[in-house]
Amino acid sequence: MIFPFLESNAYEVIKGEVLEITGPDDLDLDPENVLLAVDVFGNNDSLINDVYFYSDRVGLGDQVTSEGTVEKDGVTITTSAANKIDNWAGAPLFTGNDADSAFNLGEVMRDIRWNGAPNPITVDISGLVGGLDYNVKFLLNEGGDRDRGWDISANDELVVDNITSEGGDGFWTPENSFVYSVDLEADVSGNITVVFQNDIGGEGQVAADGNPILQGVILTSNAISEDEDEDGLPDAYEERLVDNIDDLNGNADGPGPGAGTGDYDGDGISDIDEYEETRTDPTKVDTDEDGLNDNVETDIGEYVSATNTGTSPRNSDSDNDGFSDGSETNTGKYVSDDDRGTDPNNRDTDGDGVKDGVDIDPLDPTLTIDTVKVGAVTTFTGPDDINLEPSTVVIAVDVFGNMDSTINGVEFFTDRLDLGAAATDEGVVEKDGVTVTTTAANSIDNWAGAQTFTGNDVDSANNLSEVMRDIRWTPAPNPLTIDVEGLIPGALYELQLLFNEGAYRNRGWDIAVNDDLVVDNITSEGIQDVDTWAPDLGAMYSGNFNASESGTINVEMRNNIGGLPQVSSDGNPIIQGIIVHLAVPPAPFEITDINLIDGIPTITFNSIPGAVYAVDSLEFDAADDSYFWVELDDGLTAEDTETSFTDEFVDTNLRVNMYRVRKLE
Repeated sequence: MIFPFLESNAYEVIKGEVLEITGPDDLDLDPENVLLAVDVFGNNDSLINDVYFYSDRVGLGDQVTSEGTVEKDGVTITTSAANKIDNWAGAPLFTGNDADSAFNLGEVMRDIRWNGAPNPITVDISGLVGGLDYNVKFLLNEGGDRDRGWDISANDELVVDNITSEGGDGFWTPENSFVYSVDLEADVSGNITVVFQNDIGGEGQVAADGNPILQGVILTSNAISEDEDEDGLPDAYEERLVDNIDDLNGNADGPGPGAGTGDYDGDGISDIDEYEETRTDPTKVDTDEDGLNDNVETDIGEYVSATNTGTSPRNSDSDNDGFSDGSETNTGKYVSDDDRGTDPNNRDTDGDGVKDGVDIDPLDPTLTIDTVKVGAVTTFTGPDDINLEPSTVVIAVDVFGNMDSTINGVEFFTDRLDLGAAATDEGVVEKDGVTVTTTAANSIDNWAGAQTFTGNDVDSANNLSEVMRDIRWTPAPNPLTIDVEGLIPGALYELQLLFNEGAYRNRGWDIAVNDDLVVDNITSEGIQDVDTWAPDLGAMYSGNFNASESGTINVEMRNNIGGLPQVSSDGNPIIQGIIVHLAVPPAPFEITDINLIDGIPTITFNSIPGAVYAVDSLEFDAADDSYFWVELDDGLTAEDTETSFTDEFVDTNLRVNMYRVRKLE
């Protein structure tokens, strides 16, 4: 990491413009012409100056079709990035004529999708009219003073060189964010592709951090809304859906189906109402494909009858409970998986605190087997389904494994003495001062067959399969405990526990973390009676927890810790893998400030508490006309997330000097 006094600036906007915004009014949102606005990894859909911003997060947005993809009226925006962070930044203190809109935009700017350089973020827009111009705005908020930058290309053309998340040459404040706005032409297939990546072209990367981030996308039509047949439907809209302006007819209201009838799809809603009111597809009887006619999904949020379900015609699971609207018939009686009897507008029909999709009986509040009180229980089909970001992993343990291995860039250390480089005792692994101790009465080598995992990296998938073969376990009612020590006191960590039953068995237990019950009646197959074992599935519990004042997190797995009594016939807990992350990634390792007082520089850099750093200065040897690094201090121990060093012996006559900071192992 090197920081010069005089920083070069290779930032160049080749096409479009970069704008600083302090609220929604600076976005010039035009509801009539905005085709689609996306809240990237947002927590919910929201309204900003009369424009709906749709979350692209599965289960949280009306228009989400898959993770990272939003579709509305035939137009789709897909944001592809390996990583995402909820509440990445504090909400900017935006202002505007409408306080709710200012607040909602602040929420949009909190969450991000991002990728680790040199990998790109790609934004693919489809369903446009080929040859027409569109305006695309990309919303960026760094959330702090950081040195991050990348290039932007659109349809394979470099459009910005060395933009930053602070606007290229702007400066972040708690009141602002930045927007890159550009007019682009859709290709003949109606597509626009935008790539955020370091070193696409132009000058080399200048910023210390080349990881691109993104918070929002706004797509606006630049075309004049021509309506040659004067039926209230824009010609471009009709041509996109049916390739002519005759089949859809805004001047008639049915009955349909049929071309020109005014109800082309025959769903009982006129073509013009599907465009203006319901925002559904006038060519599909069931826009969201949930088994319900668009006409009965009235979007009022309350079930009235089978012809007025109150559900959204644009979301196949309006209450996000895991069941499709068409299967939730609100009769109070289960008939089949296509007639569940649950309420499609209430994710917890029986009010027992468990959403219908994971409740063993969503119509009976007395039958609640699984309660995940903190965190989540999920299944995975390979390493790509698990958060394995190397920069945040503190330690990963292959419980009773046969060897150390690498999975998606993360090294898993076996806790089996004499078989792993980091095993300090049986069941104990230590890495960089952090220790994980798994205490269990028993262990089994090759407990399960290797699972048929898949993933982008075959070796990683195979290595994860090996991790999931061996177990440590304890017979009930005795506990299996996991003690993590050497953490930063008070810091937030993500804990991941990996399980594989290896067959169809009836085993379950409770989990407590730091003496608090976090899961009642988990099973080694995932959530009780919902996810069952398969040769290509593993199960995982994950949750965020603060380390104690002594830097520890303690886990106990045992039957009947609390909650409901044991349900499974076998209460013996098992464990195959343990991963500990910093839940909030550390700030990039970079010099953040150089402060000169009377020619004496004080250098401030991001640091990890407890880590040791060295500071070097670049010196000039006049004898052979060469430069070399001189170590000024090699024992600078960080006490906080920022550390400062003052060079009291600097030659104050120097016009330019260079410093670098190194983290010592």
